[in-house]
Amino acid sequence: MISTVPQKSSGVPPKISTRMRFLLFALLAALSLLAFRRQIAGSVLKHGMLRNDSPTVGSVEDMIGTSSNPYEAVLEAWNSGKIAHREGAMLAARKFALSPKNDVPVQIQSLIEEAAFDPDLDVRENALVVLRQQRHLHLAQWAAAQVSDCDPEIRLLGAETLRWIDSKTGVPIAVRLLDDSDPRVVVRGLTLLGKWTHQSFGVKLTEVAAGVTDEKTGLVEFRPGSEEKCKAGVTLAKTWWAEHRMEYDSMAPAQSYNANSLPRREEFTASTIDGRQAKLSDARGTTALLYFWSTPEGGCLNELEDLMTLKAKFGNALTIFAVCLDNVPDSDGGVAGEDDEAIHQRKLDPHAPPPPSVGALRERLAQMVRDKSLSFPVILDENFSIGGMFNATTVPTTVIVDAEGHVRRRFTGRRRLPILEAMVAETSLSVPQTTPLK
Repeated sequence: MISTVPQKSSGVPPKISTRMRFLLFALLAALSLLAFRRQIAGSVLKHGMLRNDSPTVGSVEDMIGTSSNPYEAVLEAWNSGKIAHREGAMLAARKFALSPKNDVPVQIQSLIEEAAFDPDLDVRENALVVLRQQRHLHLAQWAAAQVSDCDPEIRLLGAETLRWIDSKTGVPIAVRLLDDSDPRVVVRGLTLLGKWTHQSFGVKLTEVAAGVTDEKTGLVEFRPGSEEKCKAGVTLAKTWWAEHRMEYDSMAPAQSYNANSLPRREEFTASTIDGRQAKLSDARGTTALLYFWSTPEGGCLNELEDLMTLKAKFGNALTIFAVCLDNVPDSDGGVAGEDDEAIHQRKLDPHAPPPPSVGALRERLAQMVRDKSLSFPVILDENFSIGGMFNATTVPTTVIVDAEGHVRRRFTGRRRLPILEAMVAETSLSVPQTTPLK
């Protein structure tokens, strides 16, 4: 007979199999990864971006925007010392500072203040936009430092900054602009003085300094009679200043360098057009000038001749690298150096001849080097590897590096030979300060 009495429980839970434990562990791990996937992905993206020597500025800015701690990402990108990273960091910092909340941490605010003297003109300009909007306490001192620079484009940036300063402080600084060698700067000084003093100096910005860029030289040329009008206006302004200067207090400009905020150069090794090897480290102990250019861009060939004159003046104290970007695809689907008709024909006919080969480009450049007797290395940047390091997305782009490897100038656009001479001389004779701006 079979008993129907139920068995008493022993009180011991059934054993969980090893397989079941593994599955539970895997499930918990998957849930944890799911919960933190954004942070993990953001961390991987950030570390990959920081290690990349030549990302686009936009990709750096995007990385910062998707980071779990964007403020920290800004600082890490900035402190990497890389050109594109620092510009992306500055653009992100600008967004934070100009947002409706305007709750910028002190570290980001300090970065913006440092960038007001950055060697990269693009970074400097973005920083000054923020500081103008903030009506920063030291804005007048920083403007005074800009108008003392040897680059007229920076002096123009300083003149623009003066518009945000009160007349009591701004008038003595604007008076300095009256003796500037660039008519655009002089006219801005006269315009500011006229606005602040309610005086007419007979000069309007639009009729005097609205220069246009010459397609052949790449330089800004001014309307006939500009210099004469400027001189007449300056005479009137100086007469007024002689009568009223005791009503104003002069001020010393702020320091123009911040050693804690100098980008570093990026090493590269490349084959020159004549088959030699060129490395940026070969320039150690000298001032190095990197010139990014393309053959069809107005003024680039003229500036190569200016660089020859520059090299002859400074000799072994200056090392020049002319980096040609003719092989870099452009927005029209061709490469620099192609005529518009060839690009248009290829759009209409898929069987039309392709863009020039790298070999053809190199041979054409080799012939140009021989014709112009260029005495410095000319490099065809076939994959935009060197241009990417220095964010040379616009030609011409010029980068000047000091003997210790600090980037001291980066700017786009043509500059006249005396300005380039002043920049190289300044870099060769000066060293970065070690005390940050207070």
